[in-house]
This record gives sequence, C-alpha cells and structure tokens, in this order.
Amino acid sequence: MNKILEGFEFYKKIQGTKYSKGMDEISTPLSEFRSSLGKFTDKIFIEDNGFIQVRNGKGNWLKTNGTTISEYMWNRYKPLEDNSTLVIYFNASTKPNEGFFISIGLIDDKLTDFEKDNKYEIYDYLEEECKKINEIGFLRKNTGWGERVFSIENLDNFSSLNYNSLLNKLKNVYNNTYTKFYKNADIDDKLYKYFEEKKNDKSQGRYVYSITKYLVDNYKEENYIDRDTIENNIPHDKMGKNILNDFSQRITKPGWHDHIVMSKIITWSSNDDINYNIYGDIDINLHNSTNAGETKLKYKIVDSQIDKLINIFKLLEKENDISFQNEEIKENSIMQKQPLNKILYGPPGTGKTHKLEKEYFNLFTESYQIQSKAEFLLELVKKSTWWQVIAAILLEKNGQTVNEIFEHELFQFKNKTSNTNSPKQTIWAQLQIHTKEECEFVKYKNKSLPYIFDKSKDGIWTIDTSIIENEASEVIDLYNQYKNFEEKKVKKDNYVFCTFHQSYGYEEFIEGIKPIFSDDESAELKYNIEKGLFYVACQKALNLTGFNGTLNEFCKLSKEERKPYFDNSDSKYAIMIDEINRGNISKIFGELITLIEDTKRLGSKDELIIELPYSKEKFGVPSNLYIIGTMNTADRSIALMDTALRRRFHFEEMMPNLDVVKSITVENIEIYKLLDNINKRIEYLYDRDHTIGHAYFMGLENVNENKKKIELDNIFRNKIIPLLQEYFYDDWEKIRMVLGDGFIKKQKFESSIFDEEFRNTDYIEDEKFKYTIAEDFDYSKLGK
Repeated sequence: MNKILEGFEFYKKIQGTKYSKGMDEISTPLSEFRSSLGKFTDKIFIEDNGFIQVRNGKGNWLKTNGTTISEYMWNRYKPLEDNSTLVIYFNASTKPNEGFFISIGLIDDKLTDFEKDNKYEIYDYLEEECKKINEIGFLRKNTGWGERVFSIENLDNFSSLNYNSLLNKLKNVYNNTYTKFYKNADIDDKLYKYFEEKKNDKSQGRYVYSITKYLVDNYKEENYIDRDTIENNIPHDKMGKNILNDFSQRITKPGWHDHIVMSKIITWSSNDDINYNIYGDIDINLHNSTNAGETKLKYKIVDSQIDKLINIFKLLEKENDISFQNEEIKENSIMQKQPLNKILYGPPGTGKTHKLEKEYFNLFTESYQIQSKAEFLLELVKKSTWWQVIAAILLEKNGQTVNEIFEHELFQFKNKTSNTNSPKQTIWAQLQIHTKEECEFVKYKNKSLPYIFDKSKDGIWTIDTSIIENEASEVIDLYNQYKNFEEKKVKKDNYVFCTFHQSYGYEEFIEGIKPIFSDDESAELKYNIEKGLFYVACQKALNLTGFNGTLNEFCKLSKEERKPYFDNSDSKYAIMIDEINRGNISKIFGELITLIEDTKRLGSKDELIIELPYSKEKFGVPSNLYIIGTMNTADRSIALMDTALRRRFHFEEMMPNLDVVKSITVENIEIYKLLDNINKRIEYLYDRDHTIGHAYFMGLENVNENKKKIELDNIFRNKIIPLLQEYFYDDWEKIRMVLGDGFIKKQKFESSIFDEEFRNTDYIEDEKFKYTIAEDFDYSKLGK
C-alpha cells in the first residue's frame, strides 16, 4: 500500500484520540504522514504548476488545545503573491465521505477587514465558479466546506491522477475572484481610514459622517458629483418641475440612500414638489441635528464637505491610477441599447461566457442593500441538511420535544425550502436515523452516521456535543452563523444563470410534474407541479416592477391595470443561458417561443397571454426580462439553428481578438502572430466558425516566466490539439497542415513490416503514414 495511504489509514483510526507529550506511537507515524503528504502536495502545486506555499496552513495534527488529534490536515498554496487570504488547498480529512480533496477558499481566522465585510459574497462567487468545473477522477461534493470541494474519487489512484487541469481551472477561478473583489480593496481601506479619523470631529457636525459613510459605501455605484444637475446655486423655482420629478423617482428606488442630495432638497421649503416622506424622519432629524441655526448655513456646511470629499477622491484617483466612474449612468446607457433577446456567438475561447460574467452580470446587479435576518436565514438553511438544522436547534437548547423543534425559526425557514407535506414526520425520521446506537428508546434499524441524538423515555431529544465537535463541526458553524447574525450589506443579483444541455427540456425550464419524495418509505408516491427556471425568472422580473402577487394573478388583471407597472419602473431582470444552442430550443421553449418577442411581452401593445398546459395558470413574459445567451459556432452554426429562435434574437458576433494577446510573449514567441497563423490556416481548410479563440492563451499573463513555455506546451497538448482533432475528425494530415511539423511528426510505414506474400495485396497501400505528437514543440515556423 502507498506510504501516504498507510499513514492516512492510521490517522483515521486514531482521530479524536486524547494525546499527551511522549506518546511516540502516535506522534511518529502522524509526523511521517504529514511530511509525506507535504512533499506530495508541494510537487503537484509548486514543482508542476508554479504555486507558492502559504506557511500558515494547518501545520499540526493536533487541535489548538494540544491534546486532541485534529480531524484534518491541509496544505495551502497561492498561484501568485498578493495581499488576500485566498488560497487553494489540499485537505486530508478523516470526516466520513471526505478523504482527500482539493478546494479553494479564504483563511477564515486571518481575514482582512475587507474580507470580513465581503466574505459571503466571495464564497458565493467561488461556489458558482466551481460548479462549472468537472474533472475526471474528482467528484465535486456539497460538504460542510460548501460546493467548492473536488474530492478524489478513488484514493487508490490518488498518486497517479493528473492534477494539472484541475489546478489550472482553480487558478483561473482564483484570478477571476481576485480581479472581481480585490482590485479596489486598497482604495477602500484608505477611504475607510480617512473617514474613521474624521467621524468624531464634532466641529464638522454629525451630518459629515453620514455623508462620508454614504460615499464610502456607494462611490462606485452613484453619481456623487451630480451637483450641477441637481442645484449648484440654482434657486429651487428655477430648476423646473421635470428635474425634481425625475430626481424624486431616482431616489425612491430600492438601494438609493443619498443623504447628500436629500439634505439639499430638505433645505428647501416644505411647499416643494418633493415630500419629506420620501426620505423618512431619520434623515430629517439627522440633518436638523447639525450645529447650524439657519438653512443657508446648513447648506454651506454640506456643500463645503462635498468639495472636500471630491478633492480626496481625485487625490486617491491620481495616486492609484483608478477612476471612480459614474457606474449608474454608464450602465443605464448600455441598457438603453440592450435588446431584450440577445445571443453572443463565436468560436471556442473568444470570451462569450467571460463577457456574461464580467459585463452582463454587473448590469443586472443592484446597489448594496441591507440583508434582512429572514433573507439571511433562508440562504443559511438552504446549504444545510435536515439533520444539521435539527442539530443546530438542539445546540441552542439541549433537550426539546419534536413540537419545540418544529416551532423553532431555523426549522421553519428550512421547511420553506422543502416540498415536504409532513414536516413533523421529517423531524421524527431525521432524529431516529441519527440516534446513538445505544439509545434504548429508539428501535429504528436503518441508522446512519453521525450518531448524535438521544431520546429519553419522556420523549425529550438531546444531542451529544462531544460527537458534534469531532464528527460534525459544520453544525457548530451553522449554529454560530445563526447566533451571530448581523445586518450586512449585500448585492442583489437580478439575474439567473444556467447552461443548456441535450436533455434539458420544457419541464426544467417552464414547469413540469415532479414526484414528492417522503422520508416514510411506505407512504404513497405523490406528485407536484414545479416551476422551472424561466418561469421563476419571469416571476422575479414581474415583482421588480412593484407587483407583489403571482404571474397568474397579474395576467388576470385588465391590460389597463397591468401597463403602469412597466411604464413606471425601470428595474430589470435577466436569464443568462450558456451554450444555448446545445439544447433543443423548440422542445425547451415549447409554445412560449412567441411570447419572448418584444411586441408580445406583458406591458407591450400586442401583449400575449397563454394558459400553461400542466398548471392551467395564465402566463406571459414581462417586458423587463432580458434573455441573454451564448453559443459556440463550432458546435452548430447560426445557419443551422432553429429558424424561430434566429428570428427572435439579436446576434452579436465574438471572434478571436489578437489585440488582447499582443503583449504576451513566451521565449520570443509572439502569441498574437502564432494565433493569427493558426486561424488563417483553419479558415482556409475549414471555415471561420472553427477558429481558435484568444482566451486559451490569456492565462499565460499570470504564469511565472520560467514556467511560461511549459504552460504554452500544455495549452497546445491538452487543449488546442484535441480541439483540432474534433474539428478535422482525426484527419492528422490537416492538423499537421495547421500546426506544422514542429508539432505533428509524419512517418512513412514500410511495407516490409508484412510478410512478402502479403505485400502486393489490395490491403497494402503504396504509401501509408503514421502521425505522432512531438515531445518538444517547435514554434519557430508557426509564430512567424
């Protein structure tokens, strides 16, 4: 047996054991296991993929108390040196069904202030990115570590697995996460430090802190220098009613809390067109508490502070070469040009999905809002199983009846995420399934790990906290998150993302009949009509207009009653579909294909409402729902697409972009020239739909110089050549014509390999060649 596996088996056997100094029979094999594991992970991360080791990993096999064997050991690495605690790590876990796995996450006990504020957003983003990764030999599991775990499927093969592909994909996730969240983190820290110093300066008034806090929270989203438009010394009666009405609509949108502009309007007389109720008493009181007796003086205080703050921002822009743009105006301008139905199409690797994530995701993301406790709890329990929720409830009060567990708010929120019609029966089932073996009052036979619950003869259920600590620490984490809830600012995503595949159908997209699974195996099988992804997106888009009922209820209103909801709202929602051409569009959309036309949307002149076949509910597509898809032209060209789909979508072509790789060179090989030559040859031999995208080479920017040639070879060996094999149906002569003999070697077969009596038969060709991929690639001809 492999030495590492032997050590791991020993580790699992003695995990949780109490340890004291001098117990060499434990310390020696565990230290040897940790050392062997470290050498192995250093090889796959550092030697093979150029990672940097993070020294503050789980360096010990003991828990912090120094007397208990830890549940897991890990080694942490980074693809590049930066100021984040973001790491990719290899974990050897003794927990059931975990074993060896690779994951990506933050070092939770080393978080920076910025990371503490954005922790949940970062983890949500990591989980969404990791869901897109599938690698042979690894299983992506939803464990206590979240859906970022890539567990080694067969431990016996762990030392022979190819880790490079998975680590390269996780490296891309790392880089994208860093770009998305950390790009302006240093600026944020400087702003916070400055404003923290100023907030207690009483001579500047309480209102100054409100201004600065607002700007820190929102400077990327809002136009904080919008003084000329609003009033810059213009008397109120000269501004015009349209400006005021327009501004009134802007500041009453969800997420808008502009204290600066509110103060300017509040300083005007109570007879103004805008009513105080727009802002609420808190803002009026805050302004009135400023140490100034007259309106004009108050105005001067506010205005002078704005000038100071703008100067600070300009200074920070100059120091850090960053522009604080007015994102709201920029995004609105883009949205005005945005068709309701759009498909980004082009060859593989041209950045279609990347554009969705980097550009369109932001267009449909609202400004920061306060997350309520209800929203927080709903998200929290979605990630947890029934038994984990019940265990967390018993951690709060150890000793409860089934009825008490049922009434607990954590269970009630978990129940909202389920289709069960018998929640109390679910509690009974989960308690009995995970009851300790020695419990005399539970006779259930089919028990499952972890065995943590116990029952008294009076029907009081308790939990063994010592077992929880060692075998189910995720329950403790769930309980701590529940108890330590604080209102935090989060971004609200007004979009949903999915990927089509060949088996995707109407039932998953619109609505379908699904079985309801009960914990009671003897119960009769029942069915429920479940709404699909597109239906849910339509419902959410409608609710953004201010209508709080269902789509069915909305469609039953008169046309005159429906229209104002869309006329008076500019809130938008999107469904983004990756690989839209891989699905059978006619099968997925069904009769709804007509409803997505601009003129057939709810709120339009020729709006169309139908009755759904399963639920018999009224249904229409809101006019504020955007459908944005991507399609790979190497899979299917536009010419072969469903005519109904082509007629209803705007198509935006995305072809290989040489400009974005012009700055990348590898040992004097200019990547843009190399890519240009390859694509010219492919277009000559095949067509432009099957060219190679620039995205395949973008990752070279983040690779150490001494590793770039190795990475470039890997790109051709593992991505480009297999793609060309697919394009040309294993016609190696054409692949050789594209790449040249520096990549594909051609060798003639000699007929002498056959006995003489067979050499003149019809089976023996005059010329027969075999092709092999070169061990060392020669780029000299291809890159000219």
